Amino acid sequence: MGLEDGQWCNQYITTKPPQVHGVEFSPDGRNLAIGSEDGTCGVLVQVDGRWREQDRISHPDMVSTVKFSFDGTCLATASSGTLRLFHLADSRWQESAALRHNQIVTDVQFSRDGQHVLIVSGFNTMKVFSGDRGEWKLRGTVKHSDSVSGAWFSPDSSRLLTSSSDNTVGIYELNEGQWQKEKVFTHHSSVATSEFLAQKKRCFQISLLLC
Repeated sequence: MGLEDGQWCNQYITTKPPQVHGVEFSPDGRNLAIGSEDGTCGVLVQVDGRWREQDRISHPDMVSTVKFSFDGTCLATASSGTLRLFHLADSRWQESAALRHNQIVTDVQFSRDGQHVLIVSGFNTMKVFSGDRGEWKLRGTVKHSDSVSGAWFSPDSSRLLTSSSDNTVGIYELNEGQWQKEKVFTHHSSVATSEFLAQKKRCFQISLLLC
């Protein structure tokens, strides 16, 4: 959809569309990634006010989620238990890394500085990788006793906030290259989601939604 003469109208239509599992705009609004059940991720670019397909990335299984980094230079696509990272080169998205998770990936989060990527499973496990193009290393595994409902990096990329249906919220800190548990809060009911709202020096404001 696009805004033309004050009206919203279709700007891109696919033929025989597969079921869509993830949609994400790049931060500058110039690219749109669409992950589908047919195992493809279509990347669109806006040209003269119209959306045109820039690239199509194939996967062996359905694409469960897609995510751009905060600076828009990296695109993450998840299929089954693998997260693939792509960087734009010569108008094509070139694969730079493949990160493994032993469960189906349901969400992906980048830190604001682009140095960390969090792979979330809808079951109970998250994996944190740190690094840069082609040099990503596993720096921590976060587990809950029930399904993960949300996970976010702090604005300064130094902490990780997780929430779960097991009634807990965890805060993890990057210490000597490893993500380690700093604090766990327990609630009387399951936590539907959590998010860092603001930061002032080393103090953080956190939002929680309880079920």
